[in-house]
Amino acid sequence: MSIQDQLHGLHFLTSDEAHLDAFEPTLRGVGGVYVGVGAEQAYLLVAWARAEGALLLDYDPRVVAMHGLHRVFLLESETPEAYLSHWTEEGAEAARALLRGASPDARSARLAVGLYDRARRRVRHRYERLGRDLTAPWFLTDRAQYAHLRGLLRAGRVRALCADLRAPEGAIGALGEALRRGGLRVGALYLSNAEQYWRYDPPFRRNIRGLPSDRRSVVLRTLAARPDYRYHTQPLGDFQDALGRATVRDVYQVAPR
Repeated sequence: MSIQDQLHGLHFLTSDEAHLDAFEPTLRGVGGVYVGVGAEQAYLLVAWARAEGALLLDYDPRVVAMHGLHRVFLLESETPEAYLSHWTEEGAEAARALLRGASPDARSARLAVGLYDRARRRVRHRYERLGRDLTAPWFLTDRAQYAHLRGLLRAGRVRALCADLRAPEGAIGALGEALRRGGLRVGALYLSNAEQYWRYDPPFRRNIRGLPSDRRSVVLRTLAARPDYRYHTQPLGDFQDALGRATVRDVYQVAPR
């Protein structure tokens, strides 16, 4: 059963991981290209890593479309306060106008505004919670981080793609080849809690092992726990080596319970 089948009808337009700053010390100075699943948590991780570029992946087209909304608002907003205003009740009409103006046609505009209207309160509440829970400076409290993130977007170094980490052919395999041809490496690979939904099959193994890495490259994952998640890091090279062993079948053999 695919992750799409298991999570049918669910759209994770925001993360519920409360303490992503547990990753900040590991990410500090990692650089490289950030590759990760999920929604707005990518912007925290990219900024902490001071990534040179970012590939934002998800199997869900709505999550990928959410990155389109964030992109419009981040590019338009010179300050964190201006960006946050687009997710408020007071700033909603101006935000809708921006999305319409950034859309190539009327249908795209309707879809963007519809997604925004469904997600706006959820995103606002998410950022409010992060403001309470995070102890490390992050891109909405640190102007240097915010400027770095906007700089990547303005330079065209952030791409959002609909991709399945377990697809036997497609974006992930091509991504590894493209990075290698460009002399680039993955700095951080963020898997969220996706690994909990599958065993390591041959396509996933090939896709992850095909990503160029070095001794600084890291894997970030979250695992179900109470009341939050367990935040686990691992050198990417070690994970790639583990995926080369048939005896390693699932995440709990690399991140024991």
